[in-house]
Amino acid sequence: MPQLLRVQNFMLSTDGFGAGEGQSLEAPFGHAEARGGRTASLPADLASWAFATASWAGRTEPGGSRGLDDYFTRDFARNIGAEIMGRNKFGPQRGPWENLDWKGWWGDTPPFHTPVFVLTHHHRPSFTLADTTFHFVDATAAEEGYSDMLRGVDRKPLASLEGMRNLQRLLKPRNPKIGELKVEDVVDNRIMRKLDESGFIDRAFAAQGASFR
Repeated sequence: MPQLLRVQNFMLSTDGFGAGEGQSLEAPFGHAEARGGRTASLPADLASWAFATASWAGRTEPGGSRGLDDYFTRDFARNIGAEIMGRNKFGPQRGPWENLDWKGWWGDTPPFHTPVFVLTHHHRPSFTLADTTFHFVDATAAEEGYSDMLRGVDRKPLASLEGMRNLQRLLKPRNPKIGELKVEDVVDNRIMRKLDESGFIDRAFAAQGASFR
């Protein structure tokens, strides 16, 4: 039986971003801002919906919310065999590894509980913290696959209401409450539309060799 791979647990803001630019030790998710214009305390702000649920693994008191958020939080680690991350998620260093004492943002007990594969161009020995082993693998093959994918893209890969409705239809048999949601209430693509209208998205993908018909 062939190996199965799926993407799960990729968290985005309502306008379609997973992180900002300008990552540093003080700002793990870059320059992203929280509601109200203040500097975001990420990932706490981005993941605040999960922290509030009854199934959040780090909950120290009884209670917490139920519903769709709790459903996704409860299934976070179900049937996950490995974590694949980019080097920027692992830490703020760039180029050759200058500080091997850096072992990620997560302390002595990382939350993954599976092997972790960090994509990078710079070799580093594997190490283990608690029940999680971090491996550092050459990202060249992944980048080549991404380039091949870009050459085959025939439209801009933007989140759309229709795409979210398709996802809703797929998930509804597993959780009927998902069918009660109005997609328009949970998707905010205004910023992505502005970026598209300004030509930013075309320029960004053109720099990677992609064009859209």
